[in-house]
Amino acid sequence: MTTTNPILVFSGSAGLAAALADVAERRGWCVFYDSDMLGTLGQVTFFYPDLVIIEDTGAAAQTVYMHLASVNTEPLLILSDQPSAWDVPAGAAVTILPRQMPLAALCAAVLRLTQDDPHAQPA
Repeated sequence: MTTTNPILVFSGSAGLAAALADVAERRGWCVFYDSDMLGTLGQVTFFYPDLVIIEDTGAAAQTVYMHLASVNTEPLLILSDQPSAWDVPAGAAVTILPRQMPLAALCAAVLRLTQDDPHAQPA
C-alpha cells in the first residue's frame, strides 16, 4: 500500500472524477478514471491501486462492485446514499460513505483508508 502517494481508481461521474483528480494532483496522489466498466476493471488490474472508489451512479456501479468483489479487490470505498443496497460480506474491507459528502471529507477518508488498516471502519 502506498501510504504517502496513494494510487486510486475512481468509478463514477465525470464531475466528481475531475474534482477528485484536481485535489489529488495537489496532494501528490494518482487518480485513474475511465467512463466505462471495462476501463475501470482494466485500471484495477494494471495499476493495482491502494484504493478503489465507486460512486453509486446506479446499476453500472453495482456491476463494477460485483466484478471487483468477485476477485476480492480491497479496499473499496463506495459513495452511496443507500448503504443497504450493497451486498457487502461481513469482514470485507469495504467502506460505504454518503455520496454527497464534502470533498475534504472524501480526502480524509482516502487518507484514513490508505494509511490505516483497510478493515477499520471510519469514526
